[in-house]
Amino acid sequence: MLLKITELVDENSKKLMDIYRESNIDNIKHFYPKITDMEIGRRKVEKDYVNYLKNDFLTDSDRCCYVWEENGIWVSALRFYKIKDKLYYLEALETHPDYRKKGFAEKLICGVIDKLKSDGDFEIKSYTGKKNIASQMTHEKCGFKRIEERVFNYSINEYVENVINYIYSYEAH
Repeated sequence: MLLKITELVDENSKKLMDIYRESNIDNIKHFYPKITDMEIGRRKVEKDYVNYLKNDFLTDSDRCCYVWEENGIWVSALRFYKIKDKLYYLEALETHPDYRKKGFAEKLICGVIDKLKSDGDFEIKSYTGKKNIASQMTHEKCGFKRIEERVFNYSINEYVENVINYIYSYEAH
């Protein structure tokens, strides 16, 4: 079931951080390069991420997180922005390791797309790492097309390199 998260309450913070646990561990070396204890580092990154979501990202009404819930368990999540009228940006797509290769990320993205279709025409931009074959396949299964243009990351307001750019376009008939 598709859930739209516009406010992050404490009980849901843990569910969301369980999905992003692997990425949060990877982010220790980026945000806290001097921390060698992985558990301490993970907790610090998770605390920072939850604070970012609560105090920055979700304070804008044009931003939300979408989560796919299966049998009461949050299994996949993404962040979603409205850039301007009819243009959206999807990022931070992640599925909990125990639930990968079961189609949940695809269900999540397709659920978001289906939700937007009732509002008429739109485009969604996204990108993946060049080595992230699973994410590339998921985007393409959901109807995203690769585009050859420099990739702009709307969350940090700068161009990024070594990624694959995607766009999903919908025209209501």
